[in-house]
Amino acid sequence: TITNPLGCVEVATSVINVDTIPTINITGDDEICEGETTTFSPSSGGEWYSSDYSVATINNVGIATGVSGGAVFFTFRDTTTGCYSEDSEAVTVLSKSIIDITGSEDICTGFPQTFSATEPGGSWSTSNNSIATVDSLGEVTPISTGVVDIIYTPAPNTCFAVASKTVNVNNLPVIS
Repeated sequence: TITNPLGCVEVATSVINVDTIPTINITGDDEICEGETTTFSPSSGGEWYSSDYSVATINNVGIATGVSGGAVFFTFRDTTTGCYSEDSEAVTVLSKSIIDITGSEDICTGFPQTFSATEPGGSWSTSNNSIATVDSLGEVTPISTGVVDIIYTPAPNTCFAVASKTVNVNNLPVIS
């Protein structure tokens, strides 16, 4: 309040808008593997931020992608009000485990070999079916000479990396 020398009183007023902090929710899993995603809301009206982009990234529609093992938090900034949310609950990103493939690195045409993986439930394939084929149980059938990769793809929704083993396919030795 200000009073001038003539006795006039003037009251200064100001309107202050108090905006609410955006509310965020994790709508997907709070534990994901490298390369997998989880979701957050809201999915529009602002910008998302990761506390550690080397662990997980997030796009502006609230889809977070695991990059490497660790824990990460996310915040949201409402573009209308400029207000930031509180940190999300922690999302844990699990590193993909390595699967070991057992089986010989040298096999001969005409003699199938059974390969196995340390994690069951996956699927088998080869890099070149004209050199060797593999069935769903891991039996490798050598067809012609050459080098081929035997590939094991883990079951979906597991935190295991695809594994491969390089195999040399040789002709059967000739005894004379």
